[in-house]
Amino acid sequence: MVIDFHLHIPEEWVRKDIYPKVAAERLISFMDNSGIDVGVLLPIAPYVPNEYVYRVVAYEPKRLIGFASVVPNPADVAVKELKRAIEDLGLRGLKLHPGMQGFYILHPHVVKVINAAGELGIPVIIHAMKGDLST
Repeated sequence: MVIDFHLHIPEEWVRKDIYPKVAAERLISFMDNSGIDVGVLLPIAPYVPNEYVYRVVAYEPKRLIGFASVVPNPADVAVKELKRAIEDLGLRGLKLHPGMQGFYILHPHVVKVINAAGELGIPVIIHAMKGDLST
């Protein structure tokens, strides 16, 4: 089985209001042409909302796995949205991107969000580079 653990829903699809079923069909077509059996969708908040990921995955739940994304600041809002995305929408992990979301990894808000992910028992993937560790 081939699993691609790093697929993105283009922000353009969200901006153009591409229907989630069409988005799922496009992703599955790409996966079929590339020999991919299962794809993990890694959104980047606020550009691709968790609700949209949920709706795309709902069309192909055997082939698509959705992760959530939150902007970590403020932490209380981020943790609330993360819990909703995991517990209510059934998303399965957390994707963070310091460069695109405007934070550094060691900020207290980020630590709170990552701790919340740990409490939820979900994996966290961070698209980070050396400069993302501090201000």
